[in-house]
Amino acid sequence: GVKETKSYLLNQLEHTIISENPLSEDAAPAGSIVVGTVQKIIDSEIRAKYHFWLDISSSEWLKQDIGPLYNSWVFQKDWCGGEFDINDNIRLTQDKAGRVLRKLYLCNAQGGRIFAYSSVYDFAGIENFGGINRFLTDLPCGNLKESRKVFKITPRQDQKAVLDYTGGKMAVSAVAGSGKTTIMLALILKLLEGGVSAENIFVLTFMESAARNFKERIKENFLHINELPHISTIHGLALRILKENNNCALVGLDSDFEIIDEVKRTAFLSEIIFSYEMGPDAVELYDRAISAFKNDYDSSIKNVKNAAPKSALFKKIFSSYQGVLSLHNCIDYDDLLLLALKVLKTNEGARLYYQRCAKYVIEDEAQDSSALQQELLTLLSAGSGNIIRCGDVNQAITSTFSNSDTAGFKKFIEQNASTKMDRSERCSKGVYTLANSLIEEGKKHCPGAFLEIQMKPVLGKNPEWENELAARVFDTQEQERAFVLSEIRKIFAHSPNATVGLLLRSNWSVNGWAEYFEQNKIDTTVHTDALLNNPVFEIVLGVFNFILEPKNNEGIIRLYKTFTSQGFYADEPELVGFIQGLDKPFVLSEGQYFALWWDLNYFLGRSFLEPEELALEIGNFYSRAGQFENSDANSILVSLIVSKISKTTTAAANSFEALVARLNSAAGRASKFGIKFFDRKAQQERGGSVEIMTIHKAKGDEFDFVFVPELSAENMNLDADKIKLKKNSTFTEKLKTAPRTDEELRREIAQENYRLLYVAITRAKKSLTLSSALKYKFYNKLKGVEVCRFLKEITKGG
Repeated sequence: GVKETKSYLLNQLEHTIISENPLSEDAAPAGSIVVGTVQKIIDSEIRAKYHFWLDISSSEWLKQDIGPLYNSWVFQKDWCGGEFDINDNIRLTQDKAGRVLRKLYLCNAQGGRIFAYSSVYDFAGIENFGGINRFLTDLPCGNLKESRKVFKITPRQDQKAVLDYTGGKMAVSAVAGSGKTTIMLALILKLLEGGVSAENIFVLTFMESAARNFKERIKENFLHINELPHISTIHGLALRILKENNNCALVGLDSDFEIIDEVKRTAFLSEIIFSYEMGPDAVELYDRAISAFKNDYDSSIKNVKNAAPKSALFKKIFSSYQGVLSLHNCIDYDDLLLLALKVLKTNEGARLYYQRCAKYVIEDEAQDSSALQQELLTLLSAGSGNIIRCGDVNQAITSTFSNSDTAGFKKFIEQNASTKMDRSERCSKGVYTLANSLIEEGKKHCPGAFLEIQMKPVLGKNPEWENELAARVFDTQEQERAFVLSEIRKIFAHSPNATVGLLLRSNWSVNGWAEYFEQNKIDTTVHTDALLNNPVFEIVLGVFNFILEPKNNEGIIRLYKTFTSQGFYADEPELVGFIQGLDKPFVLSEGQYFALWWDLNYFLGRSFLEPEELALEIGNFYSRAGQFENSDANSILVSLIVSKISKTTTAAANSFEALVARLNSAAGRASKFGIKFFDRKAQQERGGSVEIMTIHKAKGDEFDFVFVPELSAENMNLDADKIKLKKNSTFTEKLKTAPRTDEELRREIAQENYRLLYVAITRAKKSLTLSSALKYKFYNKLKGVEVCRFLKEITKGG
């Protein structure tokens, strides 16, 4: 009867999985390439001799769609238990993954081959984790020791304690150039070779580039390793915790949640801020305040009532911002840490799982970790008790613009077993002696700036140079630049392949010096995060500006110069004169014998495309000329940036105009899109050009010769009582549980400036030149400046 039928159906729903039969597909023509999802290939039973499995490091391969109404023919299981926990989830997910891979394997024709490729990042620039690497054991050599390359290291006495580590809590203080990365790598390889499973080693870094470096060097030493240790930034670890095993559901997130980049975050905040009739400056204020508040969230919420008068408004803006994030199923990077911590603190099953996984926790650049990050690592390592935190307090240079907690690392050093790696073979005697004297001055004038660890040489290893130090103060900026230019020309005349670093305080100065060297025919490599530094972006933006004003001949001349700087249209030198002699727009002239004329008219005719499609077409068009490396990949990334900005640009009468305006605005600033470009110059051999960058950007690098100009007190203020706080510092600070006084803030800025100068000095291997002028041009007006006190001291007596 009907009752029995309902009971039967309910029983089927409870104990089985139901799905529709897959739709049939037309047979693929012979010789064609079939592109599809794993599920589609299996559903349609598409058989092929060659399989290319892409992005196998992505957790999407282990998607945990184990609900009762999906995928019955691929995966069929029933479950009966008191409470569905993390272990059930892992077992069922792995069971499903095994079945899916088996069916996909069977779709590979007999005698065929399967090529599997992994990637560090997903399409949005987020670190990949998990994936199916561990299941692919059918390798040419599955024995870890047999696949091991010879990696020999004889540790120095100051390194020995790290390599002898077997367990427990240990702090490692390592001076610049002490071989920290090499000895940490040696420890990881030792653990692997000693039988510790890769999945039980967690290596956490501050920078994504450091995580890549560790991964690449481990792969170099274990040629056929099919699963690497967990190596990521701490944010990458937090993402894994949320994404893995459906943990996101424990904190109220959908499985397809998105981590917003700075562009979308700014767009969300701007809309809220503007609704309160405040300007762009307020966006920056509340952006920083929200981040500070979240990093002190648990208890600071009690103090918001007592903060500055703006705090009542802050509560409304904060609430609106979180509401917008929730509406769009988004979180920001601060939420990422908070929610991962919440998973571990509130769910015993998840906490025990990750504590069992993390038998060894190794942290790099520990001086830059925030209090939240340190709490996450403490919780993660609590199961085994095995954690090494390695860093250099004397190179802590991020706390003035991030939430890093250097004091937390200092406390860890004081409370646990610690060792010092104080030997370095990087710097010549004059350079490391100057670095040590800066530490001594810091102790005298700014206590707390440095940890008591001075750089010592390695016998017979440090470089020697005739003129190891130079310090000069000039009357004018022009004299300073001319001196630096002259010295660099002498270096390249003597040592054509020398590495030369020019380190500056701001990206604005980086651009100014790059332009100066270009005018004087000095080859440069500019290291900034500015979008305009990417050649593909520069060309795409140039063509977009042309499409916006196609009749602007001056704009076309500027675009032509952009093209020629990248190696395009170099055989048309007479084009500028031709355009200047026209009395009509170039695109409407008789300029058909110029290739640029045809190409610009072509793109003008393609302007009906969606902006991201047009950007991709422009990038691919010039990629075919082969003028710059990795241009295909970078074209896709530029297209993605255009798409991101386009989606966050408010609809207007002319949306393309609004888009181009935002692209031009973003071009000169550091990229905040969460996208990593492939750097063509990073692929080339270094040497023979001047590498120009900020001091912050130079951390982790080294050069034969280093120049640090523009060392005015304004750029490098070492006197706390002379430091001017930013207008809204007090407001942001008062949102914290234990707000710092203005005096404390000034002192911390001075301490960080000392460390920043220390970082600049210790980038030099052979020779270091420090300089300043007494007058600099600001907005076309000369302004007298005070020289940095340390530079003033070392130039006394000439």
